[in-house]
Amino acid sequence: MQTLLKVFLFLCFFIVSEHTFAQAQLAVISDIGKSQVSKGTYLTSSLIGNYQHKNSSLSIGIENTLLGSNSSFISGFQTLLNRKLQHRLFSINFYGLYIWNKPSKLITEHNLGAFFIVSIKRFSTEFGTHFRRLSYSYQAEKNYSLQHNAGIWENWNMIYSFDFFLHPQNHYWNISCGATNRDYFSISQETNPLFYIKGMYEFKNKMTPFFETWYKSSGAFNASVNYFVFFVRTGVKWNIATKK
Repeated sequence: MQTLLKVFLFLCFFIVSEHTFAQAQLAVISDIGKSQVSKGTYLTSSLIGNYQHKNSSLSIGIENTLLGSNSSFISGFQTLLNRKLQHRLFSINFYGLYIWNKPSKLITEHNLGAFFIVSIKRFSTEFGTHFRRLSYSYQAEKNYSLQHNAGIWENWNMIYSFDFFLHPQNHYWNISCGATNRDYFSISQETNPLFYIKGMYEFKNKMTPFFETWYKSSGAFNASVNYFVFFVRTGVKWNIATKK
């Protein structure tokens, strides 16, 4: 993971360079909430950098769990490759995705996938697929004398989201609500979506603070539905370089 951190820091340095001839963004995010497995309140912080050149972009992020049952210096890593196609009435974004995280101190998870997002004024929807591998962490193998193995593979899992906006999506302030099974550093099972409400405001200096509430049940489409996690997310996005 030290290598991943070096790559992320290099990206941050690159996108703030005075020789950068493209748009770039840095987001600082914090989550606080409680789940059935967190053993009380948990707190995470994350840093996500995005570099865009014309209609292509690269995003890299890291997550740090500060408080909770699975506290870790780096508990998640994600990278996204994007290509945008713009039409007069709508836009389509194609993404390649890789996510690494630690659901617990004994398990590591890798997700590799692809999806697309269609956006039309006050509505956007996302569909795609991903492959997940679950395996023992190095700590689990060491502490419990477990043999290294290839892990468990889940193939052709679905990625989806539905998002509704109060204003057109390029408005300087907005409120939206929706449902998805993909977050920055995790992808849930198809039957366990996260429901959310988001609010944002973009200042003239391109600083955009935002506030979100998220809720996830255990088996939303099952006959018996139980609470699993609720958290609040806040942060700020900063456009730190613009095309010259």
